[in-house]
Amino acid sequence: KADQRIYTECLKKCAHSWNCMIWDYSDINYNWMLKLSIPASRILLIPHMIQNRLKPSLPSKLKPLRLRRRRAVMFGVVETSRRQLLLKKLHQNLRKSGISVELWAQNIGASNSTKNEYMSKMYAESQFCVNLHSYSNFSPGELHRLSEIVQFQCIPIFEEFSDKIGIEAYTKCGGVLFTSFRNFTKTIKTGLEMIEGNHFYSNKFSNWWATGIRWQTLLHDIMLLDHTLED
Repeated sequence: KADQRIYTECLKKCAHSWNCMIWDYSDINYNWMLKLSIPASRILLIPHMIQNRLKPSLPSKLKPLRLRRRRAVMFGVVETSRRQLLLKKLHQNLRKSGISVELWAQNIGASNSTKNEYMSKMYAESQFCVNLHSYSNFSPGELHRLSEIVQFQCIPIFEEFSDKIGIEAYTKCGGVLFTSFRNFTKTIKTGLEMIEGNHFYSNKFSNWWATGIRWQTLLHDIMLLDHTLED
């Protein structure tokens, strides 16, 4: 994750080593590394943030959205100033709009089996799974959070981020609702209408995510595609 700037010097050293290759997942990070004079030939964009760490604790049967007892949940680093302010403002906006959604947000630390089971339980009980950025919306997407959420068939509502790679697929095939913070309340209202009208196709979207990435053949497929484009 090149956006973790503590690795900047390591990236520069890697770029000048014949046996080192930089793997990243974000086009924002890619463009930033180019500005550091890291050659494009030393960078390979790989979707390694699409993960499935909560799969072992996924319930065998999930409730329909209309029968879930919790409206919305968000896991992440909540103590950041930006996220605290946005959560407070979002709750105010929801109340003013008369929308009965209480966004339940909680910090979650390093991954372990107990925390994973707890997160899985909360996701499975919620209609909406929400994400607001910690520091800036001009940042790479938290795809690890997105890919762990969607398998629980809640409606994923994410604050827009700056990456462009995959956004169309995540929206059309994966059912993700991307929105600006300004329109967050409106998007939640749209989601409620989708639930009431049974118009959110959870199974279709979750099946697309469950298909996953063919990691065993990914590099081979990339090289084949590269040769095809050259031809």
